Amino acid sequence: MKGLRKRIIALAAVAALAMTTFVGCGSVDNKEIVATVGDSQITAGMANFYARYQQPSFEEYYVSYQDYYQQQMYGSVVQETVMDWDAEQEDGVTLEDTYKEDVMTSLQNLYIMEDHMKDYDVELTKDELKAIEKAAKAFLKANPADAKEKISAEKETVVEFLKLMTISVKVEDAIRAGVDTNVADEDAAQKRIRYVSFATTKTDENSQTVEMTKKEIKAVKKDAKAFLADAKANGSLEAYATEKEATSNTATYGKDYADDQTATLPKEVFDAAEKLEENGFAKLIETDSAFYVVQLESKFDEEATTAEKESIVEERKSETVTETIEKWRKDAKIKVNDKVWDKISMHDIQVTEKK
Repeated sequence: MKGLRKRIIALAAVAALAMTTFVGCGSVDNKEIVATVGDSQITAGMANFYARYQQPSFEEYYVSYQDYYQQQMYGSVVQETVMDWDAEQEDGVTLEDTYKEDVMTSLQNLYIMEDHMKDYDVELTKDELKAIEKAAKAFLKANPADAKEKISAEKETVVEFLKLMTISVKVEDAIRAGVDTNVADEDAAQKRIRYVSFATTKTDENSQTVEMTKKEIKAVKKDAKAFLADAKANGSLEAYATEKEATSNTATYGKDYADDQTATLPKEVFDAAEKLEENGFAKLIETDSAFYVVQLESKFDEEATTAEKESIVEERKSETVTETIEKWRKDAKIKVNDKVWDKISMHDIQVTEKK
């Protein structure tokens, strides 16, 4: 759930909602109050509807993540991932517990942003209100009565949901608009390297990645050294790699490369590049899984620096939104009725999207 971007505003609501079908059993008392946020009351119907709305995205995310984990661990998906809401995430906390906690927090945040919409002169226009009514009618018409009952899709709930989502987008945009977008070159400057890697691992008969023998690694190192010497003589790693039909790649990095958790290259590569003048070659770099031939192509890559500035600004905006909402949460009086919330279970209804 965390990290999933809200995917709807009122004008696009039909596309996201009308394709949803629901299978299962069970219902809740929609009028019960599951939580209060200041003077706002969150009904069980709204909580159930919101949880079901997010469910397909969460399940897709969960399955994809589990498959990715298996790929990283075993080299392939060895067992098809099946949704298991009882899967333990940590001591006594299940996947359902985690999901519902995130759902409740996100839902509370919608009401909190509604409470603060006047801070930014946010309001819903007549056109937006008409679009919300149209989207709600289209959704209600597109789904059968039994499905709407199971997911608490009463018109009043759907309309309120669309209003809250539209308001939240507009409030977030207003918060983001107030963020400083100036970024100094020295804070975003990116260097560009080109590299050719010589792997010291291989794939065995079970499709598992294993390290080469010492003899094999010695042979790879000899080839890498020869390649480096000839590339230096050529003066251009890109040109020499092309001539030899070898694959060369580029990477950019900034001053904070040592703390970059998203880097796809070992830190040793960037450490070596830092010592180079433009167009200079590093000594052969040895890591646990490969040898690297590296050339520093640019000390200031304009395109990458511009992209980094945009990334820094986007991060600032996201952090400001998060910090602002967290401050509002601390000041808000929030109370959850766990007895009502516990009645809503993710086990009893399966939600899928028609493509």
